[in-house]
Amino acid sequence: MRRRHLVTALTAVAALATVAQAAAEPPKTPDPPTPKPSKDGEQAAKPMVAVQVQDVYRLPTEASHVVVLRSQEEPVRLLPIWIGEAEAYAISLRLSRQHPPRPMTHDLLEDIVGRLNATVVKIQVEELKNSVFLGRIFLRRGDETFELDARPSDSIALALGAGAPIFVSAEVMESAGHTQAELGSPGPGETKRNSALPILERGAGKLEGIRL
Repeated sequence: MRRRHLVTALTAVAALATVAQAAAEPPKTPDPPTPKPSKDGEQAAKPMVAVQVQDVYRLPTEASHVVVLRSQEEPVRLLPIWIGEAEAYAISLRLSRQHPPRPMTHDLLEDIVGRLNATVVKIQVEELKNSVFLGRIFLRRGDETFELDARPSDSIALALGAGAPIFVSAEVMESAGHTQAELGSPGPGETKRNSALPILERGAGKLEGIRL
């Protein structure tokens, strides 16, 4: 009997000691929640702005080409991106819904994506580093989503061919985009420059009449 009382007393003392120790310790700060991946498998996504391709332009004075993306929400902002002639050609064909007699590079890429039973979900222009735009293409095959690092010019051509949405990060649109008022009204063949990006109006010349 005495032994049972002794065990009970020791158990009570141990319990009181545990309570006293817990009261003396500072409360633990909960760990920050782990960011949940998005549906596309990304970490917390950057704010994006939906855009559409306004047009492709040739700059006669510089022998270069520009694709202009236009935000779909107010206030409207225009984002000019310098691109190569081949990419300008591919984008222009898709805007006008023309098809070359033989498959070009972007036609081949579209065919490969389709033969792999994949689809272009969307494209994103996400960053601007050293005057170079960086972006990704999102492909889906079944339940899997793949992200590919890609130049915006190639991504835009593929998105137009697939009818996929195009997005630009709000940060890039704010820093590199321009309002219509900011563009001014350059004369034919003239351009202005701001942050190493061409700013142009229709007078700079649309990409038209290029031979296939």
